[in-house]
Amino acid sequence: MLRLSSRRVFVACSTVVCLLGWGCESGQSTNTPNDLTKLERWEYGKAIVFDGRGPSERFKLTGWSGTEPPFVWSDGIAASLAVRLPATEDVVQLEIRMAGMNVPKRVPFQRVDLYINTEKVARWQVAIEDVFTATVPARFVAQPDSLLIIDFYFPKAVSPASLGVGGDQRRLGVRLSELRFVRNAGQSAAAGAGSKTSRARGAEQLAARAHSAFTAAAEDAVQDPARVPIRAGAVYAAAK
Repeated sequence: MLRLSSRRVFVACSTVVCLLGWGCESGQSTNTPNDLTKLERWEYGKAIVFDGRGPSERFKLTGWSGTEPPFVWSDGIAASLAVRLPATEDVVQLEIRMAGMNVPKRVPFQRVDLYINTEKVARWQVAIEDVFTATVPARFVAQPDSLLIIDFYFPKAVSPASLGVGGDQRRLGVRLSELRFVRNAGQSAAAGAGSKTSRARGAEQLAARAHSAFTAAAEDAVQDPARVPIRAGAVYAAAK
């Protein structure tokens, strides 16, 4: 039977870690929010690809490390994006291609809670790369130049270094490759959106406030995940 020294096993694991895209620590954290007033409108069906060659940097708010083509890692327990979309009455699906920081038998997957403008829209278990989908609430795309703040929460984000696999000290959650918003033509969301259209007025200012509140709440909720949306939710409810 082949016997390997512990050092050889560690080196082998470190090599695999780097090839998988975590453990190389090649990116710097981007924690300064972009100016949302300069965020131009994006197109339905067009992918935002986080490969360092397109405009993906402009959509990153907080919680993301530097781009490591063809993806970007989250760094910490919360991360946020901002996207501006044209108004539509169609049902809109958000599609996200990503993989979770995982180590077999130790960290089998990452739990990912997804919020849009502070409203929880999905919870996933993310391990191997796949496409994850969620429905965008109709009222958030009911106005021209609708601004969507997309908040990710990773309560089990962990650094490879703490697991003894490589020296990467970042608390990794997911490895994001691309996302897009897809309209389901013929499936109208108008019936559900009509009574809530007024709530979407002033959504840009509200979403920006809610984003900062969510991030603060997430940092406070490491030991109590149930508290995450409370602070941001209160901001949103007060402004409806």
